[in-house]
Amino acid sequence: MNEFNFKDEKSKKIFSKNKKDKDNKPKQNLSKRKKRNNFNIKYYLPSDTSKYIKNLKKQDNFALFLNKIEVYNFEKKDKFPKIWNPKRNFLTYYQNLQKLNLQKKDFELNIADKLIIGLGSHSVYETSITLHHIYGVPYIPASAIKGSFRSYLIHKYFEKELEEYKNSDKLKDSEKYSKFENEILFKTKWFVDIFGTEDKQGKVIFFDAFSEDVKIQKDIMNPHYPDYYDKKQPPTDTQNPRPINFLTISGKFKFVFGVKKEFKIKEGNSLKFIQNELQKSLQKFGIGAKTAVGYGYFQ
Repeated sequence: MNEFNFKDEKSKKIFSKNKKDKDNKPKQNLSKRKKRNNFNIKYYLPSDTSKYIKNLKKQDNFALFLNKIEVYNFEKKDKFPKIWNPKRNFLTYYQNLQKLNLQKKDFELNIADKLIIGLGSHSVYETSITLHHIYGVPYIPASAIKGSFRSYLIHKYFEKELEEYKNSDKLKDSEKYSKFENEILFKTKWFVDIFGTEDKQGKVIFFDAFSEDVKIQKDIMNPHYPDYYDKKQPPTDTQNPRPINFLTISGKFKFVFGVKKEFKIKEGNSLKFIQNELQKSLQKFGIGAKTAVGYGYFQ
């Protein structure tokens, strides 16, 4: 701890000295090396990385900032001190989807309040957010949409059977869900047609959902009894709350799915059935983290 404080104080002195040099000398006389030093004080970056990023403020890849570069303010020690609101047109992405040999359906829904995706992923911060690896903007992965939709259909159409397996005294806890899958889900044709199994590919393809005007906002969770959760101590008022910052997103997202060929589900139109149920899933079941407290629902 003392070593960290020493390094922190030393960094402050270097920062102050460089700031005075910058104020006292004309900007054009500063050498490239001094400019890099000033740059590295504000951002925790390897020296070789800073050589290739000449102007950080002009970079439009939000994923680069959040996952690789931790912005640090000596006067105001705060996480996520600056939040970018990237705006990108994904028209080309959706145009490419139209070229696929699939029967497709799409619809748009607004996030009712806020959405949390990728809260527990790896990041230079304590919390994270799911960002596209190419575009660097928030999105909803197809795997998350498919997984949430699958859970919704199980609870809607197989809740009674699922409860019977969960309450069975003849099965071990580790065996209950796998038995339910093998004996109920994987023997239901329309369910297998949508999601497939380990041996059979599903006929429905889900795609990533993007927003052309996504908004990133900072939120906070504040555990009042950190020792109760970390050290299993009693939850007493003597413990100090520990605020944790995290990022949420809001906006209108476009959802797209398709099928390789027409097939009937429950004696009806498959595309219409999936669209109706997927909309209900996003509106009633939600997606992402903290749905129990109101996050992740769509209008």
